[in-house]
Amino acid sequence: FTVLITIGLLISSSISIEEAFRKASFLVVSLQTTCGFITADYMQWPPYLWMLLSFVMFFGACSGSSTGAMKCGRVAILAKSIRGEFRRILHPNAVIPVRMDGNPIGQDTRATVLTFTCLYFLLIFGGWFVFMVMGLDFVEGYSISVSCVGNIGPALGTLGPAYSWSALPASAKWLSTLLMLIGRLELFTILLMFTTSFWKKR
Repeated sequence: FTVLITIGLLISSSISIEEAFRKASFLVVSLQTTCGFITADYMQWPPYLWMLLSFVMFFGACSGSSTGAMKCGRVAILAKSIRGEFRRILHPNAVIPVRMDGNPIGQDTRATVLTFTCLYFLLIFGGWFVFMVMGLDFVEGYSISVSCVGNIGPALGTLGPAYSWSALPASAKWLSTLLMLIGRLELFTILLMFTTSFWKKR
């Protein structure tokens, strides 16, 4: 992502390669680790670079770290599982284990990762829809939903690095707070509280 954004900056502006690489690398690291620090107004960049930055917001840093977003470990397991399924289609009788660091990953772990990923995107799309109902446009609704669920910090449009979220209506701020809380506590912790079986006496 750093290389792609650096190339994009070099093509779309007259800045030096050192400045382009510095801005790109800082932003990628900051957004992936969900630190929220910004040194450049990326809203002045071409829109296709916004898309690359929004992809970075999904990854998060290492599993077990205190970052937000999906975490690289889950993304890696998901990618390896998809590759394994394609190989199984081509070779239906083959036994193709999914491995991380040389260790096989059980079916239960893969199912949990898939469930988490589906819930993560459903939460983003649900928040995106509600934000648009509250008056935000398509890009802002999407970016604030991704930013809140992943606890990233900045978003796009008038919610970008050169602006603040103070103009949001109170209802949008409450929804942002709820999405940040759910994303911070890894989805399952909060969402389990809304199931009926959680409250039943055992």
